[in-house]
Amino acid sequence: EDRLYLHFANASGGEAYEVSVTFSQPLLGFNRSRDLSKLRLFQHLTYMAPHKAFMIYLDDVSRFLKTLKETTIRITIEYQDAEKKAFKKEITHNLAIYQDLPIILKP
Repeated sequence: EDRLYLHFANASGGEAYEVSVTFSQPLLGFNRSRDLSKLRLFQHLTYMAPHKAFMIYLDDVSRFLKTLKETTIRITIEYQDAEKKAFKKEITHNLAIYQDLPIILKP
C-alpha cells in the first residue's frame, strides 16, 4: 500500500515567524489513533527558517481517505515576516485524486 505524507515547508527564501496552520477537518493518522492536525507544529511555530521542511507520515492512502468526512480539505496558513507583516494563505486540496492512482507494489 502506498503511504501518504504531509509535506510542510517554508519554500520561500525568507524567515517565517508566528506560523500557524489550521485544517478544515481532522487529519486522523496512524490508523486513526491520532489527530495530526493538533500537532504543536501546526498550532504555533515561533520561527521557521527559510527552506525548512517537515515530512509527516499520515497513513496508508486508502486507510487515510476513509477517515475523512469529505475528500476536499481546506488549509489556512498564517505567519509573519521579519518586519512583522502578517500573511494568510488558504489552500484547497481535493484528496480524491489519490483514490485512483495506481499502487506501486514493492517486492
